[in-house]
Amino acid sequence: GLSPASKVSATARTLANTRSLPNSELDTARAALSTKLIDLQDARSQSSGSVRLIWLLAAVDYVEGFYIRFRELSGGSHNYNILTVLNIETTFYTVTNLKKFTKYEFFISPFYKSVEGQPSNSRIAQTLEDVPSAPPDTITAGFFNNTAGWVRWSPPPPQHCNGIITGYKIQIKGGVTRTITMNATTTSILISNLTTGNPYSARVAATTSAGQGPFSASVPLLTAPRAQSPRTLGPLVPLVRQTWFVVLLAFIVLALLVGAGFLLYLRGKRSITKELGHLDVPVVNASHLSAKESLWIDRG
Repeated sequence: GLSPASKVSATARTLANTRSLPNSELDTARAALSTKLIDLQDARSQSSGSVRLIWLLAAVDYVEGFYIRFRELSGGSHNYNILTVLNIETTFYTVTNLKKFTKYEFFISPFYKSVEGQPSNSRIAQTLEDVPSAPPDTITAGFFNNTAGWVRWSPPPPQHCNGIITGYKIQIKGGVTRTITMNATTTSILISNLTTGNPYSARVAATTSAGQGPFSASVPLLTAPRAQSPRTLGPLVPLVRQTWFVVLLAFIVLALLVGAGFLLYLRGKRSITKELGHLDVPVVNASHLSAKESLWIDRG
């Protein structure tokens, strides 16, 4: 169950809002800020992730600070990010942590307490290029012949290009490392002068005007002489690779050889028999023999 309730505490009240002002002062501030007081003169890229804003303030009366609003144009978003600058004497500010090689729209509004004044004109600036933050995509490699192979790739994902792709670097490793530079419109290459049977690997990196990005993971290029493609051999390729089929084929060949040998033997035997049948063998009748020509047997 519940314990007995405690005694009622003393009454406490919150303090008054220090920002609360007489309506007359807010009305005066609202009237002062109703006209355009600030001119955004320049929005200049400082790096791949920052833009410097420069403005001119016409009057400092009833100005407590500035709201800097900016949004990314390429994304199609209408939501603005807001930064607050409380130093009314400054005439510039550098917006950081922006996306690389991206267009932004900026404008500034002065404020006094809870009253916000007329916004300035807007400026558009694009952050500078940077090296790609990811390697080219979909790296594939294969055989062309025993001494050549091919490599194909796709550009890095758009969000990782960080600029305009100006070319690619292909690195071939296999005993001696070779680096080949290709232009931005080329996404495949034929690598020649390879040694048959040697292991090779290839990797690709993209470049912008700011420099070279990371290499992709290596893919094998040439590890053995090229075997005939199953598509060329036809649908019997899986069959001829079976052990039982090879044994059966050998047995059939052996049976054909034995049969051919046996036929040749019979044919030769018939030929000899025919030749013996054509020979004339004299027959001697014993009754026609003279006494001198009679048969005798040497009984030793």
